[in-house]
Amino acid sequence: MSISAPPRSDIDLFSDETLYDPYPAYAQLRELGPAVYMTTVDAWAIPRYDEVRAALGDWELHASHNGVALNPQMNDMLKTSILCSVPPGHEAMRAPLSGAMSPKALRGLGPEVRRRAEELTGRLVARGSFDAVGDLARPFPVGVIMDMIGFPGDHRDDILQWADAGFQATGPANARCTAGFPALQQMFEYLVTLTEDDFQPGQMGRAMFDAARRGELPHDDVIPLLWNFTGPAMDTTISAIGHAIWRFAQEPGQWQDVRHDRSLILPAVLEVLRMDAPIQLFSRELSQAAMIGDAAVPAGGRTIMMYGSANRDHRHFPDPDRFDVHRNPVDHLSFGYGLHGCVGQGLARLEITSILDALADRVARFDVDAEHLVRPRRHLNNLIRSIESLPVTVEAA
Repeated sequence: MSISAPPRSDIDLFSDETLYDPYPAYAQLRELGPAVYMTTVDAWAIPRYDEVRAALGDWELHASHNGVALNPQMNDMLKTSILCSVPPGHEAMRAPLSGAMSPKALRGLGPEVRRRAEELTGRLVARGSFDAVGDLARPFPVGVIMDMIGFPGDHRDDILQWADAGFQATGPANARCTAGFPALQQMFEYLVTLTEDDFQPGQMGRAMFDAARRGELPHDDVIPLLWNFTGPAMDTTISAIGHAIWRFAQEPGQWQDVRHDRSLILPAVLEVLRMDAPIQLFSRELSQAAMIGDAAVPAGGRTIMMYGSANRDHRHFPDPDRFDVHRNPVDHLSFGYGLHGCVGQGLARLEITSILDALADRVARFDVDAEHLVRPRRHLNNLIRSIESLPVTVEAA
């Protein structure tokens, strides 16, 4: 294997144009090589599936302890978070959340999530027209997560703004990133006021404080840990539900396949996640010089794990730009992989499948006007790919 400098690219991954539709840029980067130096952010993009998966699986080389953001200010803020933790402390931080998100716990939560999905979809379908994001995708996971964790109700409307700001601030030091920090400051000022008395017994918030009292978790980790779970759990689900309805409005035949064969619901969810990864990327820092493919990348260099690009790599997924509910891409990378794989992915799948199952009982067809069907209104975020608004009219089943 020859040692050479990685190919370079001047593509701005965080411009409005690229954020709206990043896939042409991703395709260019995949063709350039397994590691591409991005001049606009002084980091090495890893755009292909095999290399992203391998990098995520090697937490010692692609290290997170110095932060996973593309700017130093946010990395300083993240260093004590679960996103940047490493063994042995990582296991201690993750254990309480893992317990709450275990298959057994989710089985117990399932009936309530499905009841909420039935109630919300029934009310919206009866109206005939609604906003698939504003009326469905956004309020549903917020309600589930807020009740599950137990954050006091007077700040529920702020939670989504704070989550969005967190992901904006995890990008490079651009205007979106800068605009996110005041909201984060507001969030931290609120979080430090919380005590165990703000949570009810049985809520995750109370369980975290109980774990700290038993010495299983440092007390200072409680609120940051809950926040690390809250933001991604909501944004992932909001993105996936919105994209699912948009995709099925484009592909009514595939919606009929799902309606008539409910075993396709989970594969459909996985395909939605593959096509539009809710979190498009995170970064790491190389602990030592390494070869990525045939490119030599120096120690200390920032690498960008490009989930959204890896999921569209034709080397791994045949015909990757085609939406296909029969594909069943169980190995998509939208929830990450390895040590820092998303701890809340089971809950996200439960929420999304519950919504689609409830809709399949009630909706024969989703109709979206031609403009929104081709170019939906998007909320541009440095990391999160989401639809801002999607007016839809439904044909009742």
